[in-house]
Amino acid sequence: SLGELLAHWFYAKDQWLGYPKAEVEISTEQAAPDTVRVNLSAQSLVRDVCLRVDRLGPNARADKGYLTLLPGEITSILITGVESLNEGVLSQLGIRTANDLVAPRASGDLRSI
Repeated sequence: SLGELLAHWFYAKDQWLGYPKAEVEISTEQAAPDTVRVNLSAQSLVRDVCLRVDRLGPNARADKGYLTLLPGEITSILITGVESLNEGVLSQLGIRTANDLVAPRASGDLRSI
């Protein structure tokens, strides 16, 4: 069994869409001596969340990336190769989304797709 699979399809390229500002609540917890669990809770549509763990240390690795979260959706990412991590460091150094790359458009700004 493949379990529950969910796919998201968007009708245009990211740069053509006016994504909302990414609103994500972040919490962390120590999962093992060199592993941190990062819990993400989306308050808005969050497209292609990526934890840039390479900025956290040379041995840091994430178990998944480029996740799209719908409002209210929660997920966890395990980061190995780090002793500890707090939410402030993570949000400052290592989290990016496609929402960050696309400036919201003024209402009525239509483009041909």
